[in-house]
Amino acid sequence: MANMRRSYIAIGGVDLVKGRIRPEPGPVMVAVAKDINRHLWDCNWLENAPFDLVNFILRFGNSKPHTEISKISQRHAELPVARELSMTECERRARDGTLYDYFHDETKTALADVSKKYDLPLEWVVAISTARDG
Repeated sequence: MANMRRSYIAIGGVDLVKGRIRPEPGPVMVAVAKDINRHLWDCNWLENAPFDLVNFILRFGNSKPHTEISKISQRHAELPVARELSMTECERRARDGTLYDYFHDETKTALADVSKKYDLPLEWVVAISTARDG
């Protein structure tokens, strides 16, 4: 059987205001989750966490520089987390080819907030920064 690693984060998105992000942001969210999961796995991020998965939602509306960390779903062992991004900024980033970087940075910010709240390792932040700078 292939080496199957569990996912530590799933990323989705929802429109709060009218807009159109083209190309579609779904594949970008999948790519960001795949990259970040690799780093979270390497540092065994969830070893002592009270949840098994972060369900991260990017809300496309008005930019609000705040990570919303909800109550853990005991039934699914998931931690719902959200950040609201500017729809206009997402549309612009999609056009100029920097949507991946934008989503990556916002996801990293949200997970750093989760790490601080639940006293989880932050080594993955350094690993991601080093990998992206190198």
